[in-house]
Amino acid sequence: MKTSRAGFLVATIVAMLLSIVRATAAADISITNTTMPNPATVGRNLTYGMNVINNGPEVATGVVVTDTLPPGVILVSAVFGFQDRPRTPCTGTVTITCNIGTLAVGRLEGAGVFITVQPQNLDRLSNTATVTANGADPNSATVETDVGPQVPDPITIDPNLAVAAVVSGLSEPTGLAFLGADDFLVLEKSTGRVKRVVKGAVQSIVLELPVNSFSERGLLGIALHPDFETNHFVYIRWTCRGSARPSARRSSCAMAPS
Repeated sequence: MKTSRAGFLVATIVAMLLSIVRATAAADISITNTTMPNPATVGRNLTYGMNVINNGPEVATGVVVTDTLPPGVILVSAVFGFQDRPRTPCTGTVTITCNIGTLAVGRLEGAGVFITVQPQNLDRLSNTATVTANGADPNSATVETDVGPQVPDPITIDPNLAVAAVVSGLSEPTGLAFLGADDFLVLEKSTGRVKRVVKGAVQSIVLELPVNSFSERGLLGIALHPDFETNHFVYIRWTCRGSARPSARRSSCAMAPS
């Protein structure tokens, strides 16, 4: 009888230890939530950027990010993506759902979520994004953004100067480089896209990078090589998601002017 009881106690203790190990070995998912720009402007694009990271120790499955948009905004787009992979649309118009799925361990394996809206009123917006996963505790991140009025169009004093729109429909343009008189490359800070504009229209997306666009990070600068006409080198300054290896921080493209 004593032997039987001892065996039962040992089995119980082992089962409890295994249960504790399984509980502590689950994935630990974190999420951040920032806006760009901040403050925002009525009728102009405002992007919520989230970084979803699995801190381990196990691979996370069933990862989902949900975000109920604040009142007084119109949804423009909602996507998520991984480094070096095409972006995937999220679903929903008021409550946004991004089915990320499986998330490996580490910052470089993280996912970026980008939700772009247009505020319709002068207000202070509060937005909360939540990440859930199988066997992991949910986590949330909240960001608040003030919405201000649109700035009046600039007025020229010199009669020899004029202000006119060259191209529209860009998302947070941060820099440009002229390839010709009416031909240039323009950067989009949060999307990581380099677009070519010819005669006032976007001709193509020549490069798309997995940028970390939170706060002052993103796709930030562009310059042509002094011998661009010969070698067609373009240099770009951008912020990578996570602690990338030196080789992962460099991307190059070659483009001959038309």
